[in-house]
Amino acid sequence: KDNTQRELTSTIMTVAELLEGFEKKLEICIPHIQEIRWMKYLQDTDFTKMSPGSVLIFTDYAALMALRALETKNSSVDGHAIVANFVVLWNKRVVKVKGKKKGEDGKAVDIEEEVMISNVDVTHYFAETFEKGKKNDHAMHNVCLDDIIVEIREKLREFGIELTDVYVWTDNCPNQYRCRQNFIKVASIEKRHPSINCR
Repeated sequence: KDNTQRELTSTIMTVAELLEGFEKKLEICIPHIQEIRWMKYLQDTDFTKMSPGSVLIFTDYAALMALRALETKNSSVDGHAIVANFVVLWNKRVVKVKGKKKGEDGKAVDIEEEVMISNVDVTHYFAETFEKGKKNDHAMHNVCLDDIIVEIREKLREFGIELTDVYVWTDNCPNQYRCRQNFIKVASIEKRHPSINCR
């Protein structure tokens, strides 16, 4: 199989050719960077608006893994595994921290400030799939998403907090979210968890 990875190479070109190529790349990159900055702004806004009973969930599929045996004589058919990754911010709160800061005279003085923090859980789910293809992803992914919500709800209750709002961020991959079951399940969290608002 040919190696399709792009490698750095040296080439000779005129300044005009260099600038023309750079301009074409900018036409692609600028909208992409602006979209990333806008999403970051929205994520920061979501975090700022979070109440103690809110959680912020970032989720992404990993590439479907081919499980190939070292000795193919014993196992000539590859197995496949699905991986779903979740990063969850929960139990947002304000805490006081002590430290030192230089005063106007250059001497260190003791200070106490309030800082906003939250717990962060990173979870990786692995599941078997019987064939290669994206049609198996939605079932596994949404079962995992429901499991995350149930688990976080129990964790919050240990602090005397009831889960009220769930903010879900995906990478919006068109190949994955073209699957209507995937999109519908993420959009219908409130039906499966009636006491929760999903945003």
